[in-house]
Amino acid sequence: MSKEYYQMGWTLDDTYNEDYFCSRDNQRYFIKKNTTPMIATLSAEGIVPRLRWTKRISNGDVLIAQDFENGRTLNTEDMTDKRIPEILKKVHGSSKLKKIMKAQGYAEETAARSLCNLKSIIADDLRKNSNIVDALNYLEKCLPDDDVEYTPCHTDLHKDNWLLSDQGKLFLVDWEHSILCDPAIDISFVLYRYIPQKRME
Repeated sequence: MSKEYYQMGWTLDDTYNEDYFCSRDNQRYFIKKNTTPMIATLSAEGIVPRLRWTKRISNGDVLIAQDFENGRTLNTEDMTDKRIPEILKKVHGSSKLKKIMKAQGYAEETAARSLCNLKSIIADDLRKNSNIVDALNYLEKCLPDDDVEYTPCHTDLHKDNWLLSDQGKLFLVDWEHSILCDPAIDISFVLYRYIPQKRME
């Protein structure tokens, strides 16, 4: 049996997933449940599509509605778009995002903590591999001093998480894996995955 949410103007099925689309009054919306509390600030900064409202429904889920931006995800060639570093600079420099993340209990992901997490997921048989041992020893030796400015970071800057709307607007979506860490995490991912080395010289 479906539940009718008349105050919202549409019907939600019992089996609705993490996100879906709806339309009302000739407007199209992207609906998502239980998303990051940073969404309002991200919307205000123009980093994600505009947030229209947030509602808590009877089962405890929190739904958010954003403008549905018709478009496409980026391809590899698009990842040299000059707006990408501008958006990342806005994210990494946002004191509002950082304040919200700290209030929500986000821990700072230090280099030492990342290395510890890495060690914890390496299988026992791989720990005996000399190359793995050498790599871990190198990382341990080269841990940076803990004097980094930890900032909001997306951490999953795959090309499919960039949305280019039909109107030419560029958005960075899917913030569920964001953390407070060294912004080099984001920057290095883009450089390594998408920027030809000759363009970095």
